[in-house]
Amino acid sequence: MTMKLRVAIGALLWFLSAGLSASTLDEAQSLLQAGQAEQALTLIDRQLEATPDHGDGLFLRARALTALARPGPAERTYRQLIEHHPQRIEAYNNLAALLVEQNRLAQASQILEQALTDIDPAYAAVYRNLQTVNVEIARASYGKALRVDVPEQSVSLATLNLVDSPRPAQAPPEKVNTEQAEVVEASPAIPLEAGEPTAIEQTVRDWARAWAAQDVGRYLSFYAGDFRPDDGLTREGWEQQRQVRLRRPEWIRVELEKLRIAEQSAQQVVVEFIQKYRSDTYGDVTHKQLILSRENNGWRISQEKTL
Repeated sequence: MTMKLRVAIGALLWFLSAGLSASTLDEAQSLLQAGQAEQALTLIDRQLEATPDHGDGLFLRARALTALARPGPAERTYRQLIEHHPQRIEAYNNLAALLVEQNRLAQASQILEQALTDIDPAYAAVYRNLQTVNVEIARASYGKALRVDVPEQSVSLATLNLVDSPRPAQAPPEKVNTEQAEVVEASPAIPLEAGEPTAIEQTVRDWARAWAAQDVGRYLSFYAGDFRPDDGLTREGWEQQRQVRLRRPEWIRVELEKLRIAEQSAQQVVVEFIQKYRSDTYGDVTHKQLILSRENNGWRISQEKTL
């Protein structure tokens, strides 16, 4: 078989699978609109068996579960969608609506603020400034209504730098403090011989500790040179996103439980564990998998995904 023929067949198979996905999801959406949520959910789940992190599939699944009055699974699906597709603002919005229906107002507020920050940190700064101004306006209005003198209060707003400003969607992402990742000393991943699970576990826990410490340079140094994000971002865009997410919370806690080495070879290991993440703005529990590759300076993460 010639190279041209192989390429043509590959392109045809991709086209057919993409068409199947689109038609299946279109049918599921039509069923949802017709009030047939159970049938829609069956179609969506069948599609997600082949593509478990499909953005539109996860979104429609959450909508179907909400229509079926199953808020717990719907919430988990929205959180999965946010984890894998953090730019899907409709997921944050609908999750917040679901939380409000359960009278979980504080959590809904956190999700909406997280949406602003994940889409662009500048929006979050503008939102907080708006809150500050509104509070000051309300305070002054309260004094006038009661005809009392309200003590003056110093009010200041956060300002933005050029790098913080929203950019056109087509503009390439700018690096944020990439020099820090380059000059920091390599993380203390221990060079080991294959078959030493204790040392491999220590490497993974050191990665989690760097994350919890919000030490961006050390955290990024645990990733292999050939690491590629699985959410469509470039390596540069992913590093920028991770730096924002590590630095944004006031504090982060990362706990790893039931850690085990699922597979092992001379040059690569697969490690699975339950990850408990908490910060002052967000928390979740996920089943995580890391694939670590052996390099000259130790084991480094070449793939990372949520199971």
